Amino acid sequence: MKSFLSFWNLRIAQVWAGKKYDEACDVWSLGTVIYELAALEPPFQGQSLMQLRRAVAAGKYAPLPSSYNPQLGRILAQMLTVDPHRRIKALDILEHEEVTRWSWSDGFHRVERGGGAIAIVVGVLD
Repeated sequence: MKSFLSFWNLRIAQVWAGKKYDEACDVWSLGTVIYELAALEPPFQGQSLMQLRRAVAAGKYAPLPSSYNPQLGRILAQMLTVDPHRRIKALDILEHEEVTRWSWSDGFHRVERGGGAIAIVVGVLD
């Protein structure tokens, strides 16, 4: 049953509410995956599908372990915001000063937008 509920953790609050799937849903899903990788448990939990649905709708989850940089928790909070209009955008995550500091110090990158998609081009300098 736990693996079944873990799958449902990827369900987005706005989809459960019958709203359209969009970029904000992808940001939510990525946030749940990053949280689970860091905390070793899903951000939203429940003993049944209904309890899990309520937990997701409430948007409340335990803080990350204190061994993680607080900036990660702040970015995850922006990714796991229930209201999709207030949720951080994918491009804003990539351009966030903490993310650029963590991600690209050994190479170069550029972010390209087009057709509703975002591509990241990464290279390594010799």
